[in-house]
Amino acid sequence: MLEPLGGNWPLICPNCKAQLQLQAASYKCLVCKHDYLLDHGVVVFTEVDNFYEGRYLPETLKFDPDEKNIWGQFSLYFIGMHYFWFIRKYVTLRSKVLDMASGAGMKFLATRFLTAGLEVSSSAAKKMSEVYSLSLQCNAKKVPLPDGIFDAVVSRFFFEHVPAGEKLELLQECWRLLKPGGWLIV
Repeated sequence: MLEPLGGNWPLICPNCKAQLQLQAASYKCLVCKHDYLLDHGVVVFTEVDNFYEGRYLPETLKFDPDEKNIWGQFSLYFIGMHYFWFIRKYVTLRSKVLDMASGAGMKFLATRFLTAGLEVSSSAAKKMSEVYSLSLQCNAKKVPLPDGIFDAVVSRFFFEHVPAGEKLELLQECWRLLKPGGWLIV
């Protein structure tokens, strides 16, 4: 099995797009002077969303089948409505992947890819920081990362909850984050 990958992520200010500088317990924008707290491995860019906070038990999805045997491949295809199968099929090992609305993260992604996750729930983001190389508490329409950084943006059980009037804006943010030829899997 592969071990989780680390990473050095170039965070940008969601307000002015300047690169953020790591301070003792925060990331600071030297241009617009915003300060973003670093809390238990999570970089915080948004207020706590009381609707999500405490609503769901933040547990990392431990699903991580052995792809070398037929039962592992079978489970990839049938568990999660083929979601994991498509990720396995289109995203190469060690690629940079963004897991949007990731909850507490997934072992499947953490052991195969350099994975960043974003979540609005503070408790879920803290749990996610234990498995992903970057954990962001932020809005999916204003991701504090530079253009073209990801090979894939993935998400499950999220896009269908985005209001119709906000879907185009969310898709544009996904395309901004993807490298040319990158994959959006939802």
